[in-house]
Amino acid sequence: DQGRPRADIIFHGLLGADKWRLLREAKVAVTNPTGVGETFGISAAEFGLLGVPVVTRNAGGPIDVVASGVSGILFDDEHDLPEAVVGLLRDEDRRAEMGRNAMARVRSRFDIEVVIAKWRRVIDEILAGDPVAADVLPALVVDSRRGDLEFAFLAVGAAQQQPGPAGRPLLGPPL
Repeated sequence: DQGRPRADIIFHGLLGADKWRLLREAKVAVTNPTGVGETFGISAAEFGLLGVPVVTRNAGGPIDVVASGVSGILFDDEHDLPEAVVGLLRDEDRRAEMGRNAMARVRSRFDIEVVIAKWRRVIDEILAGDPVAADVLPALVVDSRRGDLEFAFLAVGAAQQQPGPAGRPLLGPPL
């Protein structure tokens, strides 16, 4: 127990295969309470996807993931952190509602199909407004068998096609 503030607090460190099981078991998630260096809030999105409300600093990327008072709690002053966490732990109904809201919010904003549709709209807008943009355009390549995204550069008018991510041909060099 050396280095642990209390016996019932466990710092897991890097997680392997148990990651999703451990995240799902959480009642409340505290992610990046300093607010430093978080450009997106992937941990907040992961917890939200599993229906776990998130408490985090009202700064950086997590503000796009967490709707304060709806899917979790954003705090401005670190002195508000304990009250936010304990309040959710004590109020099972509020915690459950925020968890459901967190799951719905993450799915509605960050589901792969939603993100792909947003990228397509951006690319279409660029192409519609600037025909030169087609010369070198960052695009998404989706491997539907695995369900993940791969990025590549499509260089229109390149002399020869080269194999891209997952063996698909691309025009120009892959990133």
